[in-house]
Amino acid sequence: MELRHVSIENFRAFSRAEWDLPATGLILVAGANNSGKSSLLSSLDVIAGTMGYEPGLGYRNARSAAEPVVKATFVMADARRRRMLSMLRGVPQRVIDSDRAFKEVEFIFRKGTDAGFSVAEIRASWATSEKVSVARIERQKSGEHALFALAPDQSGTPDGEISLSQRWSAHQDGQTVESLRWQLGEANEFFRELESWRSRYYHFKALRSGPPRSSGLTSEPRLDPTGSNLPAVLLDLQTNRSQLMDELRKTISQMVPEVGRLETPTLNNVLEVAFSDPFTPGFRHNLKELGTGVEQLLLTLVVGLTEETPSTLVVEEPETNLHPAAQRALLGLLNSWADDRLIIAATHSPVMLDWAPGEKALWHITRSEGDSHLTAVEESPVHLFQSLGVRISDVLSADRLLFVEGPSDEDILSVWFPEVMRNPRISLISGGGGDNARLADRFSQWLRHADRLGLRRVLYLRDRDELPPEEVTALTQSGSVYVIDCREVENFLLDSEAIASTISRDSQLRVEVDSALVREQIVNAAQGLRQSMIVNRVARRISSVRLMDHKMRGKLARNATTAEEIWEAVNSRLPEPVGLRRDIEAGWELAAREVSNMSNDQLIKWAPGEEILNAVYLHFLGRRFKKRVDGKELALEIGEPPTELRAVLRDFMSE
Repeated sequence: MELRHVSIENFRAFSRAEWDLPATGLILVAGANNSGKSSLLSSLDVIAGTMGYEPGLGYRNARSAAEPVVKATFVMADARRRRMLSMLRGVPQRVIDSDRAFKEVEFIFRKGTDAGFSVAEIRASWATSEKVSVARIERQKSGEHALFALAPDQSGTPDGEISLSQRWSAHQDGQTVESLRWQLGEANEFFRELESWRSRYYHFKALRSGPPRSSGLTSEPRLDPTGSNLPAVLLDLQTNRSQLMDELRKTISQMVPEVGRLETPTLNNVLEVAFSDPFTPGFRHNLKELGTGVEQLLLTLVVGLTEETPSTLVVEEPETNLHPAAQRALLGLLNSWADDRLIIAATHSPVMLDWAPGEKALWHITRSEGDSHLTAVEESPVHLFQSLGVRISDVLSADRLLFVEGPSDEDILSVWFPEVMRNPRISLISGGGGDNARLADRFSQWLRHADRLGLRRVLYLRDRDELPPEEVTALTQSGSVYVIDCREVENFLLDSEAIASTISRDSQLRVEVDSALVREQIVNAAQGLRQSMIVNRVARRISSVRLMDHKMRGKLARNATTAEEIWEAVNSRLPEPVGLRRDIEAGWELAAREVSNMSNDQLIKWAPGEEILNAVYLHFLGRRFKKRVDGKELALEIGEPPTELRAVLRDFMSE
């Protein structure tokens, strides 16, 4: 099951709130101190069964007399849903085929008297209604409490409704559905699904004490949320998961340069966490001597690398004691981890909040008149910044601003150049298309004037598209724009062996796709794009006409007295039709000659790469190429990035 919706009523700081959750992705939660962030996240602990009961702790909203309620709606996989329905006799086939029965499952949590939260009722979607109760406790007239749950035989409901049967009764108050789960019969399968989700939930709270200076020689596979068993987890990684340990060492050295090599030295059954001094051979610094920033970062990295997917990971204040550049690098890492899991991070960091992802992935929590409110920030986070007292100078800390045309380019570069994208010095920005590259030089000039240190550099990576040579020269002469030496970034992905491998894995028929067949389809698709290439080249070569500029406007303001005079001035700049037609015909002849003389390899380089990939994926998989998903997968399969891009980024990052 996947958690998709949560609603809370009268729970801690909130009178009411509800929110949707994606299957994967990164969500940032922000708000001022005491706004209600911890209350919101603790509702997830209720669902996970990790929120213990503490006498005197306020679980109920102070403004309400009603008891707190947490409701969690899960979506069940189709195969699992059908298996559970098959356990019930007499369920009509049309109910099973409806794709609605048991698709959504809602667990309702209530707090008991002098006890913590527990499942009080389970509701599930059914073919004939939105949700029906499949397990609940009722108080009978006799004073007994009775547990009702799914009847194993549903044949007594010819209309396809749901029926329950009594599974337990006693003169015993305070019992919940969860405490009686073993009495539920077939309905206990819902709890098994819940337990599976709970086993993949991890909450890394803000108050992380970390490990002692040394500990006993033992190994453990999972980090405690306090971080106290970090030495044991690192020993487990080094002994049993050396590849993950290597990745951990590499990542922290990228994010904290010159910290040294992460090690776990032992002496007389005592284990330490230390970093070897990169400048003093044989000398190690205990983790406790390096400051809390390194310790907190190491704890966060261990959680992100070791928690198995798919999972739900909640992290409070991941930026603790990290400088802005390291925070930005950590944000990039969290974003990459969120490709195959859900990560919810509560933060005060202006660097992280400057990410402003939109699509309801940034949550703002405010508090007024004693009640907290949750709002999804879908556009500019300016009001969120203001509520936190953030200044714009707090977020402009990168000294390398790398612009790419769109999110899919970000994805590919993050796969090929993780060490660059995680570098604390760089900020990766989606430029919103290739045409905006013309603004990069002006932006760079403004930045140089505004930046007192003058150390920031700007680079806009632009697709070549069908730009004429003179326009490429004009764009690149300042050094703020680099035009790649192929049609677009997707052309770097036209590797027949990599495509064959990814398509073979994706194929529902599990058919082995030969790279030669893929190459053939790539060539066929490129050949079919010749005509559109000619049209695009001609269109690019038609010079733009500026009908009005500042100089003409000033002249008209001084001398013109009628609308006719303005028309005459503008008309003088309009291209002459015969001459324009002649230019188009000449441009067509040149473009047709260029394209017709291209070899297959040249076509693959200069034809639109995304359209070629669309044709290949349609041929083999019956669907179009998905830039955000398939692009990353192909980049991973190819492995080594293009030499051209490697050289460009190396020069960009150099001093």
